Amino acid sequence: MQTDGFQGSLIGSVLAMVLLSGWLAWFFLATVTLYEESATMVVSETYTMVAADFPLETQGRIKRGQAALLHFEGAAGTTTGVVPALVVEVETRPEENRVRANLYPFWSADPTEIPPEDLVGTARVEVDHVSPAMLVLQATGQFINTAQIRTSPQDPAIHQGK
Repeated sequence: MQTDGFQGSLIGSVLAMVLLSGWLAWFFLATVTLYEESATMVVSETYTMVAADFPLETQGRIKRGQAALLHFEGAAGTTTGVVPALVVEVETRPEENRVRANLYPFWSADPTEIPPEDLVGTARVEVDHVSPAMLVLQATGQFINTAQIRTSPQDPAIHQGK
């Protein structure tokens, strides 16, 4: 017992502190992108514009100039992949209970080979960038005076504005 040193414990403690420091740095400094997903999406006949409809709750969160991603279903999705886009116009339609965003797509493949009626899917607009710590605080509703994050489209508390 007299010959046992504390070097193993010291190395273990230093390693634990390094790992904890790295995790804390990630928790407070990393960024997580938050998206709003459209209910419907329609591509214009000229393929130059995409109209995406979002729930009315997204009013004020979707703004001109935000980046978006277009996800197409079926064979169109295989041909085009995920298409980056830019929000060029946003209009609120309270009578229809939705927000319409017009998006300018940046096609990497030629979309004219696909009929516009086959180009169905969803649009996802980047609405915020937050740290994991802020995400946890917003999700729990503690210490932060902002709207809670929608964790599910079926969440009645968020849809009713509670």
